Amino acid sequence: MPRTVRIHYRRGGSGRAPWRAGPLAAYLGAGGAALALLVVNLTEPGALQSTGTVLLALVALLGLGAAAGVAALYAAQRTVVGQVVHRRIWNGDDGGPDRYWIAVDHDGRSTKISGYRVDRGQFRSVMEGAQVRLKVAPVVRYVAKVRPLRLPEPVNAFPGGHAAQFPHGLADLAVSPEHAAAVLDCPVEPFAFAVEHTGGRMAGVRAYGYVPLGTTASGDRHPHAVLVYEAPDAVAADRLGHLVKYLVVEPWLVNGRGDGALCVRVDYHSLPTDHLAREVIKQVRRGASRR
Repeated sequence: MPRTVRIHYRRGGSGRAPWRAGPLAAYLGAGGAALALLVVNLTEPGALQSTGTVLLALVALLGLGAAAGVAALYAAQRTVVGQVVHRRIWNGDDGGPDRYWIAVDHDGRSTKISGYRVDRGQFRSVMEGAQVRLKVAPVVRYVAKVRPLRLPEPVNAFPGGHAAQFPHGLADLAVSPEHAAAVLDCPVEPFAFAVEHTGGRMAGVRAYGYVPLGTTASGDRHPHAVLVYEAPDAVAADRLGHLVKYLVVEPWLVNGRGDGALCVRVDYHSLPTDHLAREVIKQVRRGASRR
């Protein structure tokens, strides 16, 4: 039966283990030095064998105890298996790094699900609907490993009813699935759609897009999508730019079929994102320059 769940993204967690080799070595080094001084002063009594010796012993024990305690917290992991029901990106504050979260339904019954903070590599390896296995240290909210068990099946036939416009399928498209996957941070699948226009002024324009794998495409509006319009000339590109809002247009892009124009729109969380669209065009240009 369908059920409504509430997803809670708790504050805290870094998405990666903050306990690096450097800080750990510093703790162990300070503790080892204090222990060495303690042993020296116990075997050869001197001026330091007094309150200072006791303090050194306390510092050593605290340092070693803290290092061991933190290591134990990260080592105490449990396995979580379930379905990804939501993914979320929080943009970094004041130019800081973005934060990535996934929410996993592990029992199929809960009405409240807590999200896990992950790193970008873990985030982009899955999408909503994927079955995953997580290794989680619950006390410190650290996800050590994300392993996709099963990704959603493709649900869109490409090019489908638009086969006449795409005689070579994906082979000759300016924007590849790899380009779109890098922007949407997850595996994608293509779909084609018709350009709505009047008077035949958009002759030769090809429209296609990419959505997360397993997402049904209908029309040209989706919560997460890369939409592409390949115009055969600058005139058609200019008309497209007026017809479709929030397009980033790069005129006279040579894409193997002569001079034309590439128009890109990226929607994320149902909002058009210009800087991602420009990033797609940069990727295409870099790829074309290496051919």
